[in-house]
Amino acid sequence: SMDNTEYALRSVVAGCKIYVGEGGSFPSFLTDGATGIICDDGTRKIAESVVRAFRPFGRKAYLTQNADELPDYVRQILGVGTGGVASAVKKKSLEMGISGALLFTAPTTDTILSYKGIDKVFIDRKIMRECPKECVASGWGIVLSEELSAFEDYFNEKVLGIKAERGTKKALPQNADEVALALRLLELSAERTHDDNATIMAKFLYDVARRQGVQTRLVGEYKFISANVLHSCYTGFLSSPSIDCSLPPDHDSKLDEIARLSGRSRERLIKMFDFFGDDDYFRINYILSEYRLDLLDKLKTIDFHSADKRWRRLYADAGYWLKSAFTSRTLLTALGLSAEIGNGLLRYIGETGYTESLRDEKCG
Repeated sequence: SMDNTEYALRSVVAGCKIYVGEGGSFPSFLTDGATGIICDDGTRKIAESVVRAFRPFGRKAYLTQNADELPDYVRQILGVGTGGVASAVKKKSLEMGISGALLFTAPTTDTILSYKGIDKVFIDRKIMRECPKECVASGWGIVLSEELSAFEDYFNEKVLGIKAERGTKKALPQNADEVALALRLLELSAERTHDDNATIMAKFLYDVARRQGVQTRLVGEYKFISANVLHSCYTGFLSSPSIDCSLPPDHDSKLDEIARLSGRSRERLIKMFDFFGDDDYFRINYILSEYRLDLLDKLKTIDFHSADKRWRRLYADAGYWLKSAFTSRTLLTALGLSAEIGNGLLRYIGETGYTESLRDEKCG
């Protein structure tokens, strides 16, 4: 006996309707017919409560953790979860030619609305309030990293002549709750066309942890760490009077290292490499000489020190887990590999050999 009116249309993002409420039910928002419900291990209990909400309406709901098990008779798909569940919903809804929806259970990711396949998202205030602290930290890690992404857009426009496709948004207030955070992540996901450099590095940190057999963190957590490292790298590079005096990078060994970490083939990875020609390299070097001080001034406006203190307070242990989570070698390895398949300033920095110099200097 849940009240449908407790979910209300909050906004429309890239054609997707976003409903916000607490304790509402879903059948009246979905088309007639059976609903396939997809969840994962972490959201199974929430999904079971969703199935119970369908019963008073006489509507059939089929619950599974494997999208391929959905029967042909379902007329829409409702995912209960975050990034992984959303990906399954998008893939299966497009495959079956039916509508997809999502009960967004934790503000962890900016991938929900990237690509098509989801036309309704439900955000439940109670579920969001009760989600794990690391999920909230992951979402804030993504949002707090946006300033660095904006700087990279500025570099791309000034030095490379590439206009940013996404708009500029006001900073999310410090007192924003989990629902506001989730809404911002949905907006970011709708604009997402490719991985920025902090996301690329975050995925390498995840791969390194997985290969080492240590507990992995959420990509948004890794992204905030990566944005901090990139900020320091950009500042050090642009402050250096001899930025192109390092030995050129060893692309071949980097390709092997990325293949080992990611499990992808060399043939597939080689298509991702965008090697600089001499003309491109020296053209960027020349333009960069004009904008170096301007770029440094832009970097100085990004206050990662304050953001870091605020971010750590999201954890029950005040971020103490970071003490044993990374080594200099791990961070610099991920930085160097990211430079190989990254874009903009990081790609250029990698081509100068600067990231390899950092790794050799810090790690021996």
